[in-house]
Amino acid sequence: MLHEVNVGTSDIVRGGHDDDEAATQRQPPALSVVEEHMQRIRLELCGQRHPPSGYASGIAIPSTAAGLDRVAVLVDLLDQVRYWAIEEASTFKDEPSRLAETEAPEAVVACLCSQRPQLVAQALRVVQPMLRHRQTAYKTRRVMVDVWAYREQVNSMVPLPEGLDPLLVMLAEVLEQHKGVLPVLVEALSAATAALVQDGTVCVGSDNGDDDNLDGGVSLRRCVAPLVVALHETTLVYQMESAMRRHPDAVPLQVEGVSFCAALVDLPWPFEAEVDSEEGTPTSLADIVAHSDGVLDVLQGALRRHRQNLRIARGVLHVWRVCAQHPANRVPLLQHGAYAGALQQLREVGPYTVGVWREIAETVGYFIPLLDTLQRRSLALTLRELLLRRPQLEVLELILALLLSLLMVVDSGHHGGGGKSGGAFNMYAMYPQPPAAAPSPSATDIAGEPHHRGTKAVLRFSLLQWHPMRGHHPHSGASVAGEDTWHFLLERCAMPQLVSGLLEYFGHCEAVDEEDAFDLDRVCRLAEAVLGFF
Repeated sequence: MLHEVNVGTSDIVRGGHDDDEAATQRQPPALSVVEEHMQRIRLELCGQRHPPSGYASGIAIPSTAAGLDRVAVLVDLLDQVRYWAIEEASTFKDEPSRLAETEAPEAVVACLCSQRPQLVAQALRVVQPMLRHRQTAYKTRRVMVDVWAYREQVNSMVPLPEGLDPLLVMLAEVLEQHKGVLPVLVEALSAATAALVQDGTVCVGSDNGDDDNLDGGVSLRRCVAPLVVALHETTLVYQMESAMRRHPDAVPLQVEGVSFCAALVDLPWPFEAEVDSEEGTPTSLADIVAHSDGVLDVLQGALRRHRQNLRIARGVLHVWRVCAQHPANRVPLLQHGAYAGALQQLREVGPYTVGVWREIAETVGYFIPLLDTLQRRSLALTLRELLLRRPQLEVLELILALLLSLLMVVDSGHHGGGGKSGGAFNMYAMYPQPPAAAPSPSATDIAGEPHHRGTKAVLRFSLLQWHPMRGHHPHSGASVAGEDTWHFLLERCAMPQLVSGLLEYFGHCEAVDEEDAFDLDRVCRLAEAVLGFF
């Protein structure tokens, strides 16, 4: 009698003969096979198998039926090159590149310069894995420099400025030439993101960042500086912003645009500070992004339209968190809705990992000292709602840390129990020190011209934070806002009773293992620190 048998791939390679075959498949492709394939691509591009060097600059494929047939053939041939590039970037990353030895980067760049959208998009898909292998990445940029030199010689174009990354320059040109072709825009932004991520990871983690590593690593200045110069001298960021504005409902484009910004803010500033500069020197590109109204607007729009997309939500939250780490960036971020967006993500409790939860909590925590009375109330209600759900321990720890941050910002020393705000619990607060209380403005200051202080004011307090007199004693705006938040937590949120119930519940829980016991102990200590304020 016949029986059905399911044979998996793990059952195929168990024999001795099949083991040898599997080992053979893990070898890189033969050089002759790759060379034959590249000759076919060169034959379709320029009509000969061995064209002279520099042919990438003069490729022109007409928009006729025969030209479109050539494009279709080249797209199929490039698909195999992409597969080899992915293998070289992962399995054979430490071995010499077969693609670099057969001049594959020049053929790929030639397809990139063909101005045929379908072929350009396919070439961009090949470029992305090629950037992850040092040999093919170098060859690709070298060919692009030669293309710009040829254009300068023939067409009297402006020469490529020294110190620019040629890849980002060419990607900016591709984005400008194909503004209405969505697949090209998506792949170009994906390639730009790959360039930023790859070049940012190979930098040496040294303090000065000026010397190369003996193991072959590249210094911070040599690695990041060409990228930053190219971003400054080209329209790449503007083209990204324009593309996201033109196609707000295209999810793949919005994902790649957000990913590009998330990679952008992770790049450090590679240049030394100017001694005579009156303005502060940025410490990273996040300082520049935080003051770019257009970039912040498209990020906020992407999150608003595609709130359920996890990649967009994670990318936007990462941009806000990195930008908000610098105090000078928090006011423009607050004005562009970064705090409101982060609080909304915190309230919705999406299917995030603990790492994303930490980014959300850290982002919200940076803005707590800047909140007015109503915003503090909204935060308190959100934290109360989350505590009532009794989430997992890692998330509960972050919620209690935010509540502790709010209590530490509010000047509650005269309410008693303020001693818990110091010591080991400062590590849980995003802002351990409460903001300095501003002098109470007079009625004439509010009705008439604003009062200019001796120091530059970073934030003007909201009128919601100020009451002229209470009990015939003047109160500062910060102290009145603190009293309002304090009474709201006590009377409306019943926060001491809620946290006390959580402490009693988790205090009697039995830990499964040592890690679980450590998490329970941290949550209980945080709850005790919160109750200490009351």
